Amino acid sequence: MDLEKRLERVEKALTGLWVGFAAGLAVAGLACLLSVIALFYRPAPPADHADRPAPEKPEQAEARRVAYLEELERLEALKSKGAITQQEFDAKKQQLLAAAPPPPAPAKGGDMDELDKLLRDLNALYQRNTINLSDYNAKKQQYLQRKITVTDLTKDLQKGEKLYNDNILQLGEWNALKQQLLAADPTAGKK
Repeated sequence: MDLEKRLERVEKALTGLWVGFAAGLAVAGLACLLSVIALFYRPAPPADHADRPAPEKPEQAEARRVAYLEELERLEALKSKGAITQQEFDAKKQQLLAAAPPPPAPAKGGDMDELDKLLRDLNALYQRNTINLSDYNAKKQQYLQRKITVTDLTKDLQKGEKLYNDNILQLGEWNALKQQLLAADPTAGKK
């Protein structure tokens, strides 16, 4: 009997060793797995001003603006052909308007030729019912709030007047633009 008890104790001890060994392996394996996860899945560092992308070049901004306008026109064509419903069109249009590139505004400001083109493109979208009146007015106000660089006061005023005569600008908008052009003219007040 003595031998049986000894064998039983040895068996229990070996079982305990194997259980301990297996538990140790499991803990070590888990620790190793967590280390690997920590290496590959680190949280992104907080964004600061140094991580911001460089400002767009004017050519890039113009290309994004043209792509945005073309996409609106493409959607309008799909809607008119019946390929998409009015609801699908409105949903996609709202996505585009929300993500629309801001009007190109270099640090020194834009000139009247640029503003004229922006307003005429926007008006064409409105005339084709691609955008509604509230979207049209919101974008127009965005464009009109830009700083304008006067290149030739007479020509710039003529462009503004033509925008008014073509019913792209309302009287109040034209008067505000005229005041901005006169105030920005470097030769004003030197006569």
